[in-house]
Amino acid sequence: MEVMAITPVTNCCDQVPAGETAELTRVAWVQLLRVHAKLTRHMERIAAEHHLTLAQFEMLIILWKNEGISQQELAQRLLVTKGNVCTVLCRMEKSRWVKRESNPNDGRAYRLRLSDEGRRIIERAYPHLRERIDCVMRTLSDRQLSQLSTLLKELESASCSA
Repeated sequence: MEVMAITPVTNCCDQVPAGETAELTRVAWVQLLRVHAKLTRHMERIAAEHHLTLAQFEMLIILWKNEGISQQELAQRLLVTKGNVCTVLCRMEKSRWVKRESNPNDGRAYRLRLSDEGRRIIERAYPHLRERIDCVMRTLSDRQLSQLSTLLKELESASCSA
């Protein structure tokens, strides 16, 4: 039986390092995924304790810190599409946690703001998240935190296509 050689399409992510570097790459990747999963579980627990979904919690935090952003800006900060934001945002608006206000500079767009109730919810929930973040991150020195931040920025800006 004849075996045909397949020439793969390559991009930056297809160039797998050889030997020990390949193993270090895989180990680091798995560790990064595990840390992300652990931190996400922390956030989900805190959100649930305040009767929020993780998506609602994240949106409230962003709107709290960035009053008046557009739905498009919110989607960009969450790394999702404007459509993904719409469903959760509509539920939050019905719950009277968020208000949409006309944008005086663009009649087609709205500016998003927290209602008083939305602000009360996030001001109650956020300190619990802050406490959890501090607990996890205090295991690292300031130097390590700086290095971690630099490394994560490099990974975030990797040019591999999604």
